[in-house]
Amino acid sequence: MTHLRDLTRLLHTRTHLPFGMSSDLLQGIPAQAKPAREFAGFKVRLSYTSPDLNLDLEARYATAETEPIFKPEGIEKRGPAGGTIRYQRGEWKIWEKLPAGKWAVVDEEGRPYPKADGSLAIFDNEEEARRFSESLNAEGQNARVTDQEILINEDWVQYRQKIDGEEIAVEPFDRTEIIDIDEKRPLDQCGIDENNPKRVLGTVVPEHWEDNLGPDEEKGSKLYEIWTKLPNSALYRLIEKLEKERLKLYFPMVFRKGMTIHLCIAKVIRFNGDAYLVMKTYSGPVKLKRPIKPAATLREPIVAKPVLAKPILRKKPAGVS
Repeated sequence: MTHLRDLTRLLHTRTHLPFGMSSDLLQGIPAQAKPAREFAGFKVRLSYTSPDLNLDLEARYATAETEPIFKPEGIEKRGPAGGTIRYQRGEWKIWEKLPAGKWAVVDEEGRPYPKADGSLAIFDNEEEARRFSESLNAEGQNARVTDQEILINEDWVQYRQKIDGEEIAVEPFDRTEIIDIDEKRPLDQCGIDENNPKRVLGTVVPEHWEDNLGPDEEKGSKLYEIWTKLPNSALYRLIEKLEKERLKLYFPMVFRKGMTIHLCIAKVIRFNGDAYLVMKTYSGPVKLKRPIKPAATLREPIVAKPVLAKPILRKKPAGVS
């Protein structure tokens, strides 16, 4: 198994001159870029009226940041020819930009033909690619040679990670099929089961704890329903327990095979007198920067930080495409 390297972002330190060293000595050396100015926020007028409180003030707002619980740094998606990937939204097509020195024989859509041995018609020699194209056209095909982009299937996408200067193929995470909740399980032991990658390990958290999580950064948080086609009595017992003890389920989730791990909170909501079990996705803890304090500053409560056990990537077996 290949362990992911440190998934947290590196902290950049400012460079200071040694004591007594003149800045004149640095003339001719490109100056370091100044840190970006923090966004001051959008202005908005906020008014509030009630019998015991009347407000009318200028406020500001800005997007709150989140820190993804898992950021697959150093991992890149590559196509079967080793080129970079481009997703064509709307039609949901996947294109690979062929690396320099690669040629492919493709059909009218841009999808590579298979060779006699079942491999894709991707060549290191342009003349060889043209001969293969001519043989296909002699059979009535409409083949052409390209050194630009080729249309590929999703299961052709490869994941590669650089470790100590060496690039190796790694397996993506499997879609989650089993959610295992243990209310005594510590937060730092929640994650993907190393022995069964399709099983995730979760626990329970207090109901207010969801406030510590920020929305998914790429597509936004989504809401899902959880139910069963079996008799509802067993699942309803869980709903009663969660409501009585004011708890929520906390677990990671992989919705489709790939490198994206979501944090999930499952909770009970009541609507028109009925109980529903819903699941909402998050990317990680929220990073709030601007607390609003009373005149006499109160001590802030200590809140547990969302954590997961460090996920493990499985090294792709040699010879597997």
